[in-house]
Amino acid sequence: CGMKFCYSAPNIRNYAECLCDKLDKIFRCLGIGFAEWHQGATCNYQTGLCETNTLIELSRFDALPGNRSVTIVWSTEAEIDTLGFNIYRSDSRDGEYRMINDSIIPARGNSFSGDSYEFIDQSVHNRKTYYYLLEDVEFSGRTERHGPVSATPKYLYRFMEP
Repeated sequence: CGMKFCYSAPNIRNYAECLCDKLDKIFRCLGIGFAEWHQGATCNYQTGLCETNTLIELSRFDALPGNRSVTIVWSTEAEIDTLGFNIYRSDSRDGEYRMINDSIIPARGNSFSGDSYEFIDQSVHNRKTYYYLLEDVEFSGRTERHGPVSATPKYLYRFMEP
């Protein structure tokens, strides 16, 4: 049993973290659970749970290598309140990820059905592995990242294309 304390206002983060520490000590002392700080999360006051996930059901996320390109593909089963998507790339799995799309990729699905998407990264070099994260963005501004997935572009893929 655990209670998660959430607050997303960055200007009072120190206060919220301090309050969270005090609540955590009280909850643990009483044996009723614990409190955690989750930046950017929202509290569902009906259930008392801290919700950090966006309302998207991702069914596929992959990176397909090509000749001097990587095609990022993803599919959703449902997209509730989804504004769109961003793609982030890094040179290492645990490295710094940078957004590579110029503007948000608009969502086309809805709460009953999702859609399939594709983004081609052509600013890559052959024989180098790249790592990608997919970020879904809700209308509320809440985001969630998925991945990473990786791909290594090669010259050989040029001859394998139909």
